[in-house]
Amino acid sequence: MKTTKPILITLAACLPVGTASAQLSSNLIGLWEFEGNLTEVSGAHAGNLHDGTWDGTGAYTSGPPALPVDPGGSFGQALDLDGSNGVFINNTSNVDPSYAGTFDADIASANAITISFWAQGTPATWNPFVCKFGELSEGWQVRKRGASPNATFTLQGTGGAIDPVGANTAANDAGWKHFVAVWDGVSGTRKLYVNGVEDSTMTIAAGDTAPTGGPGAAVVNYLTFGMRDAGSGTFGNNFTGQIDDVAIWSRALTELEILHVSTNAVSDAIASTDTDSDGLFDDDEATLGTLPNNPDTDGDGVDDFTEVKMGTNPLSDDDDDMDGLLNSEENTGSANPWTGSTLGSAPGDTTDWMNPDSDGDGVDDGDEISLANGYVTNPNDADTDDDFWFDGLELAESTNPLDDQSFPAADTGLIGYWEFENNLTETSGTHTGGLHDGTADGTIAYVAGQNTDFGQALALDGSNGVFVNNSANTEGSYATTFDADVNAANALSISFWANGAVGQWSPFLCKHGEGVEGWQVRRNNRNAFACMTLRSTGGPDDPAGLDNTAATANTGWKHILAVWDGANGTRRLYVNGVEDTSHATTVGSSDFSQGGPGNALDKLLTFGMRDGGAATFTNRFNGQLDDIAIWKRVVTPTEVAQLSLNPLSKVLASTDSDNDGLFDDDEVNIHMTNPNEPDTDFDGVGDLEEVLAGSDPTADNDFDLDGLSNLQETSGSANPWTGPTLGTAPGDTTDWAAADSDLDGIPDGEEVVAGADGYVTNPNDADLDDDGWVDGTETNATPPTDPTDDQSFPTEWLRGFRGNWQFDNDLTDSGFLGLDGSMLGTVSTETYATGKFGQAIDLDKANNQRVLVSGDENYFDIVGGDITVSAWVQVEALDEQWQAVVAKGESTWRLARRHNTVGAAFAAGTSGDVPAQNSTANANPINDGNWHHLVGVAEAGVGISLYLDGYLVEFRGDAIPNALDTAASVLIGANPDSLRTWNGNIDDVAIWKRVLTPEEIYEIYGNGENVEYLIANDVTPGPVPDKAVVVESFGFDVGGNFNLTVSGLTPSKTYQMRVTSTLDGTDWEDVGDPYTGGSTNTFTEVAVDVATYPKSFYQVFEVEVVE
Repeated sequence: MKTTKPILITLAACLPVGTASAQLSSNLIGLWEFEGNLTEVSGAHAGNLHDGTWDGTGAYTSGPPALPVDPGGSFGQALDLDGSNGVFINNTSNVDPSYAGTFDADIASANAITISFWAQGTPATWNPFVCKFGELSEGWQVRKRGASPNATFTLQGTGGAIDPVGANTAANDAGWKHFVAVWDGVSGTRKLYVNGVEDSTMTIAAGDTAPTGGPGAAVVNYLTFGMRDAGSGTFGNNFTGQIDDVAIWSRALTELEILHVSTNAVSDAIASTDTDSDGLFDDDEATLGTLPNNPDTDGDGVDDFTEVKMGTNPLSDDDDDMDGLLNSEENTGSANPWTGSTLGSAPGDTTDWMNPDSDGDGVDDGDEISLANGYVTNPNDADTDDDFWFDGLELAESTNPLDDQSFPAADTGLIGYWEFENNLTETSGTHTGGLHDGTADGTIAYVAGQNTDFGQALALDGSNGVFVNNSANTEGSYATTFDADVNAANALSISFWANGAVGQWSPFLCKHGEGVEGWQVRRNNRNAFACMTLRSTGGPDDPAGLDNTAATANTGWKHILAVWDGANGTRRLYVNGVEDTSHATTVGSSDFSQGGPGNALDKLLTFGMRDGGAATFTNRFNGQLDDIAIWKRVVTPTEVAQLSLNPLSKVLASTDSDNDGLFDDDEVNIHMTNPNEPDTDFDGVGDLEEVLAGSDPTADNDFDLDGLSNLQETSGSANPWTGPTLGTAPGDTTDWAAADSDLDGIPDGEEVVAGADGYVTNPNDADLDDDGWVDGTETNATPPTDPTDDQSFPTEWLRGFRGNWQFDNDLTDSGFLGLDGSMLGTVSTETYATGKFGQAIDLDKANNQRVLVSGDENYFDIVGGDITVSAWVQVEALDEQWQAVVAKGESTWRLARRHNTVGAAFAAGTSGDVPAQNSTANANPINDGNWHHLVGVAEAGVGISLYLDGYLVEFRGDAIPNALDTAASVLIGANPDSLRTWNGNIDDVAIWKRVLTPEEIYEIYGNGENVEYLIANDVTPGPVPDKAVVVESFGFDVGGNFNLTVSGLTPSKTYQMRVTSTLDGTDWEDVGDPYTGGSTNTFTEVAVDVATYPKSFYQVFEVEVVE
């Protein structure tokens, strides 16, 4: 039995020769062919042990058709599932009397599994084709991943992602498709193959091990086809479609075996021979006329299997992609004069034999290497002259693809332009008759743009917005400009100016961008950053944009440019001309189209709002927009620079001779730079970069005031350090725009010479002697210590120390970095109150007062690291959810009120890391008007902890710190991403980039002196005293039950309440279940017999819970 439909794949250059097909039966533990029955036919089990049983009415239909590579094959019958039925496998749940651990313990013991099957149809969201539960840390599934078109291989209880994201669309694809899911717990890998091709985007290459059973742990759940068993035969999540030839092995199949089962029925593959290991069995090669002992019969560089599968002739060397080159010429490079980026003589690099345009530049390979277009361009480089214009586009626009100073105009590929000069006219000139003019939803207004070059701008007030005519197929004159045209071009660039902040998940402009349709440029959740949202591409829907604050920055106009390059699978976001590299999906990230983003056909293109369908507008923007431009191509870096300073209309009308991003007339008249030299002062920093940074582009200066000129930093000419080695200059470069490149508290210029501190330290290594104290801490300690000697270091209190703000009538930082604060708010005058030590800052919430910590915000980023945040607080009112004490942002660390409780919480990562429950916070109130000491601790790889008044009140090992590198500065009394300002007094804030011990934390609380005193006196922390445990009785309730509460127990330990009536140790009984300390717990002794037990004695025991 064999067969299927043609599938386009390309084999690797070589398969392992001599692999014996007979080995395919090794470790085969289940095979179901569905030939009008549910019999298990592997031969591995006796007595019909694992035959199937229908749940619902069973039916069968024709299986997959024959494949060209298997001309004699036939799959016979297949399961026919209608959404109300499915199959479970007998004796695969331990509720069955004859249960066998074949698909549970045997899998766990083998530490591997392979699942192979054919399917036709589309499962509903998260529903499986084949599974062994695969939920709640147990089992596995091959299923549809959410609402996406991805099929995914779900594994529970392993070290990898539960549901990895792939690039395949197999869950939604029509027709028969073949799946092979492979988990190798020894090597820690997981792979999914669709029609014989690995979805490498989904592959987990390491670390996917199962320490506690994982995939083999769903012992109570049946193995099911076309449905899922929630336990003991409770079936649901049914599939409508067909399934055939299901096989399971307790090992990982080889690549060749996967190839064989993807083109043949498993039973046929077991019975056949593939002498030359080309993927074709010998009997099929005889039928096809190919040689069973030669994997490439016609010698064209393409193996026989691939040619047969692709529908090409394996007996003749042809030009199958019709690009003017034979297959052999493409696979050997014998006609290509290009080797890498060098034009020489043939032979050169190979090209793609089945793609007429290997580099996707719009020019066929044969034409590129001949003079057919007047130029010999590189068939493997879409942009031969590296001017950021594809060769084909340059040829179409009659510019020279070999000259990086010859390129098309900026309006090439422009499909929409709105200038808002007191109207909503679309002015690209690409369309006629006002096709894509805008229409106001609500009453709009216009205001002056950011300068005279921009004229007027669109003013929105949160109740209005603009939609673009004929941009949805619900309109009579609909045009595909922003939908199919974008997908056909495989590229999208969106440029605009904005002034104002957008709400959570709300857009500046968008084409829907929800579900699986369209795109948005919007705020990412409640974070400060803007992101380019794309739907139905291979990348994340909403990438992080941690290096920008464009979504909430409300300090003036900002330029935002979002770019999707579907040819290279990349997405980028620029803010004011600077790429937010944390947002980028880079080459190789597979951000390719999977039907999007040009697929929001029935949704209007909108500015300042979102169309939910049928012109239902939501998520409106209160601010201004200007100069919106959209291209169906990737804009170049030069254009990014030009658009970050100018309206598109000026870009189109101006000249930039040196291609540095500054127009010639601006260089001459405004910047006084050379329009023919991109770096006028030759300091290693381009004119545009200096202009954007506020540096003088006409003279080599010391922009960052660190004692080194720009040129010295960009060339390393004054640095004697090369890597970790001290020698002679020139050495490594340093950051010309940051005074302290390594964030050790010493300016670069002082590090490279034996200056005031007497040491030559490395400006690119914060802790030269690796003793745990950064160099600046050592040289600024009292007395100083030697930053080059790991046996010389100051007090432990200074290890990792970053700053201390005492608020004694000023906002200064007593630490050596001098990161003084400044007051922000509608009223910026400081008010002080009596503090825990001296004075404290009194923050007025009515005026959104908060203290901004100055200096380089990178001092407080903790990517992959630790942090301790200490503060004394006195609450005047808890009157907003999540009011912040000290914070760097939503995607990093923050110490704040827990939700709407009377207590606090600490988090150190993305929004999912906050405590899920309010109980601990409410059990530890801080709103009694007294001073309370709060400490938040993040420990890499361990978890997060919260201390209140010297004691641990919460530890969360389920919240491993995953703080991201954000651009926001630390705020005291607010959160940079969401404000949530404090209402009350704050004193003696201190931050360390390390984990303080419980003893150190208690010392800060209980010593009676501030942090500065502890440092100056090198105070040795004492032991943490036992905390008083409070037991309260509430007597008997109406049911005769006795109730009492216990509080004050350690959060990280487990306790049990017990009762005795004799105190002789013979009759202790448990009251309730074990519980974790950290909150108040109520115990109930049910229906006490007071006549028999007139007295009872209670005790709390610490217990060890054994899983």
